[in-house]
Amino acid sequence: MRGILLLVIAVLAAIGLGVGIEATGSSGSSRPPQANWTISSRRPLVHIPAKGPCPTSVRGDNDVANAKDDLSSHLLPQGALFGIICRYTSSPARSPFQLVRSALVNGRTAQAFENTVAKIRTTRPAWVAHCPAAIARVTVLAFGYAHGRVVDLWYEDSGCQTLDNGYLEASELSNPPFQQFIGLVAEIAPIPSVRS
Repeated sequence: MRGILLLVIAVLAAIGLGVGIEATGSSGSSRPPQANWTISSRRPLVHIPAKGPCPTSVRGDNDVANAKDDLSSHLLPQGALFGIICRYTSSPARSPFQLVRSALVNGRTAQAFENTVAKIRTTRPAWVAHCPAAIARVTVLAFGYAHGRVVDLWYEDSGCQTLDNGYLEASELSNPPFQQFIGLVAEIAPIPSVRS
């Protein structure tokens, strides 16, 4: 009987059920590499110039429009020179997705965003989460580069929060650098108190 029990434990260990064994890749990491969370276009799309102005509403828009280039491998390229943050929300006195705050981003702040966004993991969450209720609220960030390039980010800032560039997405779930990004947005462009 004891021999059968040991055999069952060995089989379970071999297939990884209930046993804390993780695969080790050739790089020596304890977890196998995970693919980036790539997404399909969620039309209609909005594109905001990095110097503004912010559109007064993004009602009806579902994501940002960017030239693909290198945006399937990272959310935000290095080298941003300036930018703008456009925050949209609703209240009893406003229609959904109306502009409530905009803020220009200088070179130093653009670098802070670059450094923070570069640390955010872009792997799809591997579990089902119970999210807070989502409200009609979104933030669009636009960053300007040399030679006129602009990269926009779509930040779903309620419910289970996500960030994407139209090709690659990240979730706040178990993603500590995402919390730093949230704090940076709130510091630069806080949403005003809701008034009826």
